[in-house]
Amino acid sequence: MILRNHRDQLEKFGFVELPGSLSPSDISRLEYFYSKFYEKSKSILYEIRDKATTISQYYLNSTDNLIVVPEELDSSLISRIEYLTGANADFRGFVIDNIQPTIEAIVGKELNIFKDKCNLKLPGSDGFPPHQDYIAYQHFPPDYNITAMIPIDDMDIENGCVQFAKNYRESAFVNSANVENIASGQRIFDTDDRGGIVAEVVTKIKWQASTPNAGDIVLFDHFIPHFSQANMTQSPRRAYFITFSLAEQGDWYEFYFANKRENYNSPKFHVANPTGNKPSRS
Repeated sequence: MILRNHRDQLEKFGFVELPGSLSPSDISRLEYFYSKFYEKSKSILYEIRDKATTISQYYLNSTDNLIVVPEELDSSLISRIEYLTGANADFRGFVIDNIQPTIEAIVGKELNIFKDKCNLKLPGSDGFPPHQDYIAYQHFPPDYNITAMIPIDDMDIENGCVQFAKNYRESAFVNSANVENIASGQRIFDTDDRGGIVAEVVTKIKWQASTPNAGDIVLFDHFIPHFSQANMTQSPRRAYFITFSLAEQGDWYEFYFANKRENYNSPKFHVANPTGNKPSRS
């Protein structure tokens, strides 16, 4: 049941947790889809290896395949998989029927899928440094994005759960010298050469760990600072991240991923990532 306070929490804090949003059947389907995505992604990496080509060159000639991002230190391992709803019509239908209505009810507006990915977070994988998704999304027309984090595996501190800023909208940051600009009334903080928030700001932020279980959904907007630490367990910490934009601002899904295929190594697609590509400042 969607309560009014879910929308209030999202507007006030930039994120909201929705425990028990998905049924056991839904969880099983998410596992099923993941197995298909993983199998296909491994075959893509094998194909790239056998053709002795680069990933960026491969995607210049591949317009409908999953987009695979390997681990920086071992290109045979998968860091994340993208273009999920574009490559699999059944998964797209699942998201539209089972995820999107919940988010639209909270946001109060119709939405379109803007982008999607599944982070595998393999054992020992690095975390993502503190950042705001706005730094990446500002390069595209929609001016509001909201992401649904849908864990396949239970999340905790040890396996590198996502942690959100609790106090970044408080008065201490209003006149901060480290505010780069204001977008839609929200503060965008200075960034380092990889798109992460500068240390002077990070040290002032109070963080709240989000530890959802499989079947939960966590919503967060593209302004809220967030980060994750390394996965220190012996199991992956898999999660889908489905990002939406307002339907009234158009459908930009295929545009986004066409741009990514043409510019696979562009820093704007690797903001604050542990994959080694350094984003530029806008």
